Amino acid sequence: MENIGILVVCKEKQKIGQDGKRKTEVHPNRREIPGGIPAIIDAALYERAQEKLKANKADKSHLPLNKEDFLLRGHIQCATCTHAMKPRTQKKGRLTHKGTDKSYPFYACANTHNKYKACPSLTTIRTSPLDDIVWQDCCVLFKRIEVLQAALEQEMEAAISALLEDTTGQEQVQRIEATIAYAKNEREKYVPGSYMHNLISQDITNQEEQLARFNKEIGSSNIEKVTGTIQQRIMEFLEFLNVMRGRYEHATFQEKRNALDVLGVRVMVHEPTETYGLSSEVLDIGEGQEWFSAKEAGHFLGVHAKTIRFYQKNGTITHYKEEPFLLVHRDELLKLREKGFKQRNTDEIVRNRIEISYSPRFHIRGENGTGVPVSLQTRRYIYVSVCSTPCTL
Repeated sequence: MENIGILVVCKEKQKIGQDGKRKTEVHPNRREIPGGIPAIIDAALYERAQEKLKANKADKSHLPLNKEDFLLRGHIQCATCTHAMKPRTQKKGRLTHKGTDKSYPFYACANTHNKYKACPSLTTIRTSPLDDIVWQDCCVLFKRIEVLQAALEQEMEAAISALLEDTTGQEQVQRIEATIAYAKNEREKYVPGSYMHNLISQDITNQEEQLARFNKEIGSSNIEKVTGTIQQRIMEFLEFLNVMRGRYEHATFQEKRNALDVLGVRVMVHEPTETYGLSSEVLDIGEGQEWFSAKEAGHFLGVHAKTIRFYQKNGTITHYKEEPFLLVHRDELLKLREKGFKQRNTDEIVRNRIEISYSPRFHIRGENGTGVPVSLQTRRYIYVSVCSTPCTL
């Protein structure tokens, strides 16, 4: 493993000023040694650790009470402001008399701290059925691993081609060569052995060592090393997909989280649109009955009796009587059936609101520690209906 970082010797010193207070200033013998710190771990492992630390900084703060209720934590964003959506739980009071808890988990846009820059939509969406929809889509990707492998190899060739055409290293070499030439011209103005002559000579030596490292890094041997590293990371990625492909239906929560991290899943949630429809439990209204109780009306329309009472209170239902209890006329039921009821969290609505993208990232480092991020965008699509299928890779 190559040395990394910059080792600073005699960085600063402290002294007591005339006012009797301690002060810190740059040490006159300060010296910087590029590549002076020995690496204790592999560069690829270091990059993975940095990615994990970055994710932990965002995900490990304000953990929800039940983490397994939020599969997409850290992978979901608001499409309006592109801000992260955080896990929340809607509290509905105590348990009902039947022992069922009426609270439910959901994701909410967290861009609310600054009232001038806050998200205008403040998008929210329930975890169910969103989490299941996203995971089922990942399962589709596991089944199509052959197509995914071809796409990854194509993207790898494009990444290597871009790496070969990158002129950043050559520009740095040219700048260092120009600095060395200028320093040599300046050194001739001073007597050999003088303080300035020795100082410039030391700087020239440091620049020549740096130039040698850059020439080594942009050489063909380093390109082959980078290519081999990319291929190794892709093989590890495909091996992970092979392992998950046979067991995704019985995967644990942690295995699902690992799969989302490896695939680089990102879910963008759009604002909901008002949709009206009827439940699949709706029944035909008979001809012989004219008045219906709230429970009977809800049974025929596929809704709860409280919904009928709500429509009666807000004035939607006008033809009714309350002797001895709420009775709704048959014409009101036909009117509600024709209009439909507002649909909030069906599979179709959720699929129309989300946009799923996959972007596994492979961080490759050169011998001098310069990072080359390679993003492999596997596929990107938007659901448009219940029966729609993802586009091909």
